[in-house]
Amino acid sequence: MQLSGKSAIITGAGFGIGRAVAVEFAREGAFIVITDRNQPGVEETAHLVRTEVPDARVCVLSGDLLDAGLALHLVELCLSESGRVDILVNNAADQTVATLARETDEHWERVITVNVTAMMRLARAAEPHLKSGAAIVNMSSLTGNVALPGRLAYNTSKTAIIGLTRALAVELGPRNIRANAILPGHIMSVGEEVWKERISERDQKIFPTTYALYRVGHPREVARAAVFLASEEASFITGHCLAVDGGGGILNPEEAIFRTAALFDGGTPTATPDSDDWKPNATGN
Repeated sequence: MQLSGKSAIITGAGFGIGRAVAVEFAREGAFIVITDRNQPGVEETAHLVRTEVPDARVCVLSGDLLDAGLALHLVELCLSESGRVDILVNNAADQTVATLARETDEHWERVITVNVTAMMRLARAAEPHLKSGAAIVNMSSLTGNVALPGRLAYNTSKTAIIGLTRALAVELGPRNIRANAILPGHIMSVGEEVWKERISERDQKIFPTTYALYRVGHPREVARAAVFLASEEASFITGHCLAVDGGGGILNPEEAIFRTAALFDGGTPTATPDSDDWKPNATGN
């Protein structure tokens, strides 16, 4: 088990990627402290972890990362229950959005606080207790490099996480403490059935056309990347931003347009990469 004997704090563990990270870390032998402002959600995660991994060691502390004291409480709980802190997984995020015209100081500060400042606070609280070999994994996003309209604060926060990760890597590197970030693409974080209820049939068909692998991702695929970055397998990797996006950040926009056009003919799908008549962009440019 890649994380046997390690202790980890995981934020935003109430559902989706954070829940998947909690399960995978437990499977890999880690003691985990999980938190989320959604107490029923994080309790459900703990129940799932104990069901999936009967010998799992998991502690729950629900709380809002807007509370400046939560980081210290998480570190204290981890230390009191396991005697050490080895891994921080900063996954929690405020995903509410607003355009520039509608942005308020209150909303901007909340998003930046939850998405960026809370990561710094947890690293600061844990830093005195981190030993050589410790690891920090920050969850950024594909939008950290490729902005989406109407998400001013969110885009900014995800780009800031990249900078924060590199700054932590440089500052903590002399102590052999690593810091890396994960940049997920579109992840079906709420489960396939719920995702299909929330996303229109049209958009379900369009989303995959922008990815090189021609599909969206799943929480476990991001969680496995987090396990890798937190483990000794990544012992010489720090300050890195790992895209877990199915090639969503590399596909030529022109190709994505051609894929979408090929998918629809009068609103009806006509070709996919698995079909004999699939014709990708043939210009070669």
